[in-house]
Amino acid sequence: MSVAYRELIFSLTALINDAHQDTAVLDRLLRLGERALGAVGVAVCEIDRDIQTGGRVIAATGVAQWALGRPVQPESVAALTRPAPPPYRVELGLLEPLAAQQLVDRKARWA
Repeated sequence: MSVAYRELIFSLTALINDAHQDTAVLDRLLRLGERALGAVGVAVCEIDRDIQTGGRVIAATGVAQWALGRPVQPESVAALTRPAPPPYRVELGLLEPLAAQQLVDRKARWA
């Protein structure tokens, strides 16, 4: 059975928008994403309309928890927001050095 990633992402986004005031709901949604995708961590970022200014991590679980509240640099936004259909892996070398090192330290091999 294939995963309808586009539908999953849009559905999760709608739920997150509805639950933005309830951190317990958001945490449950992220953990659902971890399980559904077989991920060791999930982060949700708000990205500035001008992608060149980057964004900020607003929720995170697992190996991504270290990033909660931290800025996301434009090069990481560019690496993680591809026009290609998912799933795809982003090699850690494409991320900003601090993010890459944090993930390496937590035994993650890609984003």
